[in-house]
Amino acid sequence: MRLRDGVAMTPVEATMRSGGAARTVQLLAHGCTPYSIRKAVEDGALVRVSRGAYVLPDAEPATLLAMRLGAGITCLTALAHYGLPIPTRPAETHLAVPRNFTQGAGQNACGARLHYMASRPVAGAVASVADALDCAGACLSEEWHLAAVDAALHEGLITMADVMRFKRTTVARRTFLLTYADPRAEAPGESIVRLRLARAGLSVTPQAYVEGA
Repeated sequence: MRLRDGVAMTPVEATMRSGGAARTVQLLAHGCTPYSIRKAVEDGALVRVSRGAYVLPDAEPATLLAMRLGAGITCLTALAHYGLPIPTRPAETHLAVPRNFTQGAGQNACGARLHYMASRPVAGAVASVADALDCAGACLSEEWHLAAVDAALHEGLITMADVMRFKRTTVARRTFLLTYADPRAEAPGESIVRLRLARAGLSVTPQAYVEGA
């Protein structure tokens, strides 16, 4: 049992500790009791989205859907969560599910784009920046994938070593990113223009200092 100042956490505190979404087993591990969980739901402090799955009342729709399906949040939806550049906010929620995922009773993946993973993701958890960028190789163009990687490098959220470890991204796309990625880029438009100029045969220096400008 995990205690806070010698006292078991409330279901709300435990859910917040788990990132705003939690399953029964997580709440129990934080010292909550079945009664306290049930009472929190009755009082409206927690929302039960499916059997054994709970979120805070102000949870994002993506979190609600992820918890309902027992899925993780990845790809474009995760990139939007981290504030990284994507062309438009995705109309569908991009979710990570295990390869053997099947929709059970009460599950409806409508409005979701499913990405099948070798391992089972933590329900409701947002993928790491590196994992989300790796997954996004299937959903972003070369230019926008580069822009997102540049932004993550610039913010110090990933390193080039993370890009080298991309597994879901094709070898060709990974090679492209390693060739053109540059942490000096400060905007997606800059990344895209730099790429087009470089491909046209021009020598480009990002954020070049110009005397007097």
